[in-house]
Amino acid sequence: MHTKRRTSQAIIDAYEQIWPLIEKAGTTLYRLGYAEQSGKLEALFAELDKPENQTALTTMHADGIYADLKQAQADFVTIYNDRLDEDTKKDYPTLSEAKSKTVPHVNGLLDAIDILDETDPGTHDALVDRLNGITTEIMAVARARKSRSESELEVAE
Repeated sequence: MHTKRRTSQAIIDAYEQIWPLIEKAGTTLYRLGYAEQSGKLEALFAELDKPENQTALTTMHADGIYADLKQAQADFVTIYNDRLDEDTKKDYPTLSEAKSKTVPHVNGLLDAIDILDETDPGTHDALVDRLNGITTEIMAVARARKSRSESELEVAE
């Protein structure tokens, strides 16, 4: 047996009260980054926590769903903050420490490639060309950063 769904005027009124709040927060929050998404959710929660909106949610039988959403967000924030705390406790090397550990290995690799190229000329041209390309790209990024840093210093002065 198929029955036609009937909605009371009270539910329609409650929906018309709540829906603009949801639209204002955004209906595609899942596409946003963590910070923006959380900020918009917190603003929505502040609106939906108002007594008149709580009444509307109850009228629509959506108060349980809303409570679940708030709990899911709270759980996410807790997990996110725990991970941040774990990351701050880790002892990551500084850039200069990492560089000092890797440069000798990179130099050794480049020396080995030079030796291979000298002993068997032409065999490793593709590898040498690719390494030269990578070096050129890295140097271009480094020059751009240096120029940007110098420009920022000039503006600050």
